[in-house]
Amino acid sequence: MKATHLCALVVLAAAALAFALSLAGCEETDRQAKMKGHAQVVAVDGDQPTRDVAALHRAAEAGDVDAMRQLGNAYWRGRDGVEQDEVEAVKWYRMGAEARDPKAMLYLALSYGTGDGVAQDDGEAARWLRQAAEAGNVDAMNLLSGIYHEGRGVDQDDAEAIRWCRNAANAGSIHAMLLLGMMYDYGDGVDRDYGEALHWYGLAAEAGDAAAMHGLAMMYRRGHGVERDDVEAVRWCRKAAEGGNSDAMCNLGVAYFHGTVVAQDYAEAIRWFHQAAQSGSAIGMRELAKIYYYGYGVDKNADEAISWFRRAAEAGDTESMVQIGLIYEQGRDLKKDLVEAEKWYRAALADPNAPQRDRARAQERLDLLTD
Repeated sequence: MKATHLCALVVLAAAALAFALSLAGCEETDRQAKMKGHAQVVAVDGDQPTRDVAALHRAAEAGDVDAMRQLGNAYWRGRDGVEQDEVEAVKWYRMGAEARDPKAMLYLALSYGTGDGVAQDDGEAARWLRQAAEAGNVDAMNLLSGIYHEGRGVDQDDAEAIRWCRNAANAGSIHAMLLLGMMYDYGDGVDRDYGEALHWYGLAAEAGDAAAMHGLAMMYRRGHGVERDDVEAVRWCRKAAEGGNSDAMCNLGVAYFHGTVVAQDYAEAIRWFHQAAQSGSAIGMRELAKIYYYGYGVDKNADEAISWFRRAAEAGDTESMVQIGLIYEQGRDLKKDLVEAEKWYRAALADPNAPQRDRARAQERLDLLTD
């Protein structure tokens, strides 16, 4: 199973960004970022104390598991009249967890995962995640799926990863539905099954997930699991773009640029490329650069084009790296600078995921420069 898709599970399906990063093997050493991620988990379930801390203490000491968890949250975030104290927070999470509260189990697992308030321990994190998942906590199911894929605190086991992902999806997790759609679409960890992909994308899309809407659009565009239908593809692509999916914004821009299914409209193409670029899409930046460079629907504007090519290149787009290199090499619209040209060609070649076309162009230009 490709790590990118299971890493997406951990990042998307769980609100605990910091813990997800650690379980997925991503580097995250900034303590504030970890705390922010943990606080997001604490906040999502509406655990807002309705009693003062003294009342919470009395209730928790009397065995009220909700009060134990809420008290842990108060200490974790340093609110409601108490000083922030992660160790005290973990103490109350542990009491709630041992009293079989699924949310407290999750929060205790997150604490072990980040090592805040307790010694970092992947094995303990996994143990409490499993207990929370078995008790029905959907966030825990999603995270458990991720750690089985990565083998963090447990033996690596794709079958278990998929089982818990499916459990989360069946329990209503939109992100798990999306991930199952992706796995069946790409054949990651499962036999490729476009019918299953269509099913899970459809459930997530109907629940409002923009990435799943884009997945559906691509299924209709390619005729995977369903009869090819460009009109339906554009409909779902538009819904995904309006829902904030930058890939869909780019594809919708391409449709308007070429007049595919929709009437050709450079202004609409520019609008969608610009939205994608503003959302951080390197492809959107690159396509917007081309619009300005060649003057499609706008006056040619080399400065604006180069600005967008540079931003796309800095965001990792290898086609833009090669283009910037060519501009420097040939002295078009920028002062000729062979050192800069070589730098960008080498940057494109250094990207292991660069398309072969970009690698070939970069190597060709570099060979001419260095002969």
